Amino acid sequence: MSYDLLVWTRLGEADLGPGLVNLACVQTAADQWEFASKNWMISIDINPVDDDDIPDQVFTTLRGITHQISLHLMPLHASETAKNTARRIARSLAEAGEGVWEDLQTGKLTLSKSAKLSDKRSEQPSENFPDRGKSVTVLSVDWCMNHSNLMTRDGISGFLSLLQRFLPEALPRRYGPYEPLKFKYAEMGKEHFIATYLDDPATSIYCSKPAFSLSLPSIGHGYRKIGMQNRYWANHVGISLNAKILDDPYWAAHLPKAFIEISRYLQPFYGDARCLVGYEMSRNGALMLLTRDAPTSNGMAQTSSVSPWWRGVPRSSGIACVIGSPYKELWSDRKNWETRDGLAFLQPTTWTPRHSNYTVPNNIAEPPERITELRTAEDLRRHQEIEAISAPIFPF
Repeated sequence: MSYDLLVWTRLGEADLGPGLVNLACVQTAADQWEFASKNWMISIDINPVDDDDIPDQVFTTLRGITHQISLHLMPLHASETAKNTARRIARSLAEAGEGVWEDLQTGKLTLSKSAKLSDKRSEQPSENFPDRGKSVTVLSVDWCMNHSNLMTRDGISGFLSLLQRFLPEALPRRYGPYEPLKFKYAEMGKEHFIATYLDDPATSIYCSKPAFSLSLPSIGHGYRKIGMQNRYWANHVGISLNAKILDDPYWAAHLPKAFIEISRYLQPFYGDARCLVGYEMSRNGALMLLTRDAPTSNGMAQTSSVSPWWRGVPRSSGIACVIGSPYKELWSDRKNWETRDGLAFLQPTTWTPRHSNYTVPNNIAEPPERITELRTAEDLRRHQEIEAISAPIFPF
């Protein structure tokens, strides 16, 4: 029996070795160290770890973890001085490795100060949204689906559990059917949110830094008559985040993993991620579009082409893209796409504001905006080009 501690770090043995020497630890093997006293001993093992092996509590606390360090103090009934020494070593390793350490006897998890510098979070609106009233760039991640699985108790419950592990910031912070949003997720819990959403799928949601909003399906998919047009309504899931996270290397490396796992769960026919400019935060943390003075050509906020009103695959490429049936079969000339669970992905290993390079086939692309007034020869030429483009395929 032993007194056990775990340390999860972003750095490995090569970086942590000098600190262990300074702590009077002795290396006994390539990835093993010891701290010995007269009546007790601490063994230290440093091992690489995969994301799948990191517990949810740790994974959602800190991104970019690469190593697990286990400390075992023997015997279990060693003095309090020995236990303090073990905790001091664990705390020092967590600090040196930008990590987090855990006391397995109590289950307490402690985030190091070095990790907090780049992974700081807050629940206070005043700190949660420091950009309120200022123009912000949004990282918009969207998916569209031809099924309503998410609008079931099991479907939304599983989705919330997935967010808890891969993107807990996108979980509801406050929610409700009308403003002001009176329910707090931390107080009311998962089951209350599920009941509220299933009762009213139009429930509004505020998220936590650096996520701005979470949009969930509100009505079933299918064609709907709008005026003289018959338009297609898809089930849509959208997550908007502050695009500043792309400057954080740990976030940039984590987002592709989150995009894959959420896509695998949702099974969309299309999804993508792209940066949009011209937004601002309200006092209560809601995301608002600028209708004037935005840093765009027309002074208005950019909006994503991916919305419930589906018109075809956006012609402009995004940072990341995922396609499922039927587009996966119709878009046959793809190169360097990764296939998982019936979906095809194209994205960099770490996300940046730069968009990926792909060309959407005309037969599945959204049609260009029609020119309603032909005032010049150029208008006529452009009108003829648009009319010559074949209508997008909607094999739904």
